[in-house]
Parts: sequence; structure tokens; C-alpha cells
Amino acid sequence: MASMRSSGLTGFVVILGLCVLGLFSRTTTAQTLQPGRELLGNGDFKRGTECWELSLVGEARAQWKVMDSGGPTESTPALQVVIEKTGTANWHVRVIHGGLSVVADRLYQFSVWSRSAQSTAQLAWSLQQAREPYRILTPQAFAVPVSDKWQQYTRSVQVIAGDSNVNLNLIVGFAPTTLWIAAVRLQELATEPSASQQTSEQVPCRSILLSESVYRVARDMAVPLPSPVRLTVPGPDIAPERAAFFGAWAGRWGGSLPHIFVIQEITFNPTRVAAIYATGATGRSSGYWSYVRGVFSGSDLILDRFSNGAQATYRMNPDGTLSGTYEYPGFPTSTIRMQKIRD
Repeated sequence: MASMRSSGLTGFVVILGLCVLGLFSRTTTAQTLQPGRELLGNGDFKRGTECWELSLVGEARAQWKVMDSGGPTESTPALQVVIEKTGTANWHVRVIHGGLSVVADRLYQFSVWSRSAQSTAQLAWSLQQAREPYRILTPQAFAVPVSDKWQQYTRSVQVIAGDSNVNLNLIVGFAPTTLWIAAVRLQELATEPSASQQTSEQVPCRSILLSESVYRVARDMAVPLPSPVRLTVPGPDIAPERAAFFGAWAGRWGGSLPHIFVIQEITFNPTRVAAIYATGATGRSSGYWSYVRGVFSGSDLILDRFSNGAQATYRMNPDGTLSGTYEYPGFPTSTIRMQKIRD
């Protein structure tokens, strides 16, 4: 079993008063509409926990694992979540599927099979921005009591705002217990059936973890990096020449100072990036990393100025390498040529 821990998100406090209000419905609220495109990758857990994250906040503790045949039918996989200790809020234990894209005012249908070790357990769900201001995009967080028998719960909802980097939150931190979750689906609702009915097995994961190969390079270069780091693969709205910047890069400023640059997300309109800027130790200071943001200007990616007034700019080369400049007032400009770190 394994778990991942993440920091609290201020935008999530709205859930505290809402989780107990909404109820799942056994029937869709839009009877004339039909389920269409599937948004979730690996909603059936046939690829283990791929695409999913167990998020723990504060003192909350939980473990998870996929059972190959533990679902509502003998051959259906199920995710088992053992909640050992809850936090001060029910959302302090969540199972998250990230990297989703939703459209404002569009209807979506969510469904899940679940059971619990106790008849008093609860499960809630919501759609939420994966970045600041972490806005909840469903009218409320919908909650349901979960019994010790397998049941399917379905709810249709109209999202209140669109975004290209959205989390589906399955909120399970109501009380210490064991929950089983299976066959999770999130589909667009449309008046006509979708021409391409992708199954959950066919939907790729857009939310991925920084690979071990990046951490191995970082250790070899003595460059610190946070862990875990989640990346959102660029969607089709990002131009290919800008999507090429996505991922982890390594090089040395001025041929000596180790530098790793991880572009976590590229957003559209405006086309900005969220990234991690990290360097190794120098004679004057130890290595460090920081979260940074930047914007594209033509073919250049320009980071927001650092607190010391320095400016870093990157440009893609025809051979697929990345060139950079670091300008610090009163000092010569430093340059770098970086290689993408591949798995």
C-alpha cells in the first residue's frame, strides 16, 4: 500500500458546509440527454491507481490499493481505501483524478459504485480547479451515505465555469472506515450519442507524476526537487511549438551551475506556464527550488522576475534543446543549453 500527502487548499473550505447537503440521484436530472464522451482515464482501475492520487492533509492517514476482483461483480476491479485517521475536515482524505477539461454550463453525468465496511460511511464528490483560486465548479459537493452493500450512485450536474485543469475529488474523510470504489465514470451529456465512445481504458491520463528518471538526474546533479510533483499534460488547445516546452529539462548555467527546470502546466488564453526552478549548490549558497510562473512572448518563455530582480528567459532550438539566459542587474548575463530528461 502507498499514500501521497498534499497541502491544504484554501478554496476547499466551501466543502465543509456543503458535503452533507447534496444527495446522489438514481436517475439523471436531464432525461432527454444521453451520456457521451468519457472524461476519466482508468475509471475502472484496470491500470491500478494510474491517473489517480490519494491526497492527505494535516494529520489524516489512509492507505489505498486496487483489488483485481473486489468490485460489484467478481471480475470488476475495485479501489480499497482504508481511512485510518481523519483530519479536521472531511476533504482531508480525498481520491483525486486530475487533468480534466470541462466547459461552462455544460451538463456532465457522474456515476460510481461503492460499498463500505460500515453502514454509516459517506462518500462525496465535486469538480474543482486544480490551480488557484481552486474554485469548486459544481454547485455543491454532493454526498451520499454508503452502506455495506454494493450500490451504484449517479448524478447529473451543470458546471458553473469551464477550465482545462480540473480535479474530480472523491471525498472520503468523514470517519475512520474502509471504502471500496469501482467503475467511476464522468461523461458529457448530449442530445445525440457521441460518435467516438471511448471507454475509460482508452482515455489517456493528463495528470501524471514527475518520473523517477528526473529525480535520478537531480540526485546526480545534487539539485533538490520537491516530491511528489504532479504535471498536467498540455491539451489540444496548446500550440505544438509551445507544448514542446512541457516536461523536465537539465543543464548548467555558464557551464557550471546545475539547473533543472520542470514545466508542470501550460495554460491557454493567456498562454502561461507553472514551473519549478531548481539549482544546485554554489560556493555562496546551498541548492534550492521554487515554484515559478511565466508567459510566452513570441518564441520566448519569460519567467516572472525573481525576488532579487533577476529575469530568466528560455527558447526552443531546432534540435529540440532549450536555450536560456539569466539576467541579473550588475552582473554578466549567464547562458545555458538544456536537454529534456526522458523516461
